[in-house]
Amino acid sequence: MKLRHLPTLCAALLALCPTLATAQSTSAVPGLISYQGRVVDAAGANVGAGTPVNRTIIFRIWDNPSSTAAANLIYSEAQTVTVSEGEFSVLVGQGVANTTETFSYSESAKKLADFGTAFNGSARYLGVTVAAGATIATTDNEITPRQQIVSTAFAMRAKYAEQVGSNGTAALTTLDSGKVGIGTVEPPALFTVSGANLSTATSTPQLLVTSDDLTERLRIGVDSTGSGTGFLQAFKEGTGPQNLLLNPNGGNVGIGITNPAVALSVNGAISATGAITGGSFSTAGNVAIGSSGGTATLSVNAKPVPVAEEDLRIVRGTVDLNGVIVVGSGFSASPKTNAITGFQLITITFSRNFSGIPTILVSDYQSNDGYHAVVVPNQVAADSFSCYYTAQNGGPIRRGFSFIAIGPR
Repeated sequence: MKLRHLPTLCAALLALCPTLATAQSTSAVPGLISYQGRVVDAAGANVGAGTPVNRTIIFRIWDNPSSTAAANLIYSEAQTVTVSEGEFSVLVGQGVANTTETFSYSESAKKLADFGTAFNGSARYLGVTVAAGATIATTDNEITPRQQIVSTAFAMRAKYAEQVGSNGTAALTTLDSGKVGIGTVEPPALFTVSGANLSTATSTPQLLVTSDDLTERLRIGVDSTGSGTGFLQAFKEGTGPQNLLLNPNGGNVGIGITNPAVALSVNGAISATGAITGGSFSTAGNVAIGSSGGTATLSVNAKPVPVAEEDLRIVRGTVDLNGVIVVGSGFSASPKTNAITGFQLITITFSRNFSGIPTILVSDYQSNDGYHAVVVPNQVAADSFSCYYTAQNGGPIRRGFSFIAIGPR
């Protein structure tokens, strides 16, 4: 093959070794291509005859047999190669970034960190440019035509790496554009499991993840560095029970709901055969224990549990006609005269207010002589109340009395 636009050189590319490693850079398999070629000048004489010479050679991987557009360039590197008696041998993939802008654009970024990623498509062509002199120039063009990179007979067996199975006829696992499918050749998500047996199989696990260590078994949702703790984790603590952790670093879990407001939010029924322990518990509906449905806020074996009584406080005591406390505590007493009626009253003021207006009961503690204690209706409040006595003829008189005040705390 002749090198276009090179007046003194032509080249014959002899062999492209089919051994290509496309594994990730962490694999033990090297990501290199073994390549041999032969270069002669325009007269047909071997380059480097008698005395070997060094030439810069640019190796490019294209996805098109002739286009020189940047969009079609997959990989580019440059190597200094020793040519002896016209022959050279290199490992494509171990060169350096190509800084020669042969096609008027930079190719430096095309020196991929993982050479194997250049072969994630079926159409790939090798382009080779040999320097005409001691240094490479932009006028040194690629040898034409480009060589298509194809498989050897036994390399066809590598096709089964895309369709895992005993004979490759059933697409059990497919790697497609970074997506993994089990039971599907076109997985719509990063990891897709599909198949008729998945919806009916009950005797064996549909997805089994296990290991021999005693720590983490399954981690989903790690951060981009791979060092996060994950959002879903399954642990085995020594020889003890298997534990499942959801959002171990914080965050709420929702079942049947997309915006959980607390650690666990469930939209629907909850069934438990064992004890439910913890702090406070609240629900918008009825709660039943030991039955399929409750008839009250809380039912045990379908029998309603009485609602707890209101939280009440009681203050009681006795005062004489001068407002002196005879019995009791938690209040003070003072006599006064009603400015409008002239009634002689005794006002009881509580040391600590009720949270609402209390109920007041009063009685005469001195003698049963026909007098009646009366609580002034419009003077009962959360902090105090007033009381006076009426005689048999209806006339008011100030006397001592006993009282009980019951109200909310």
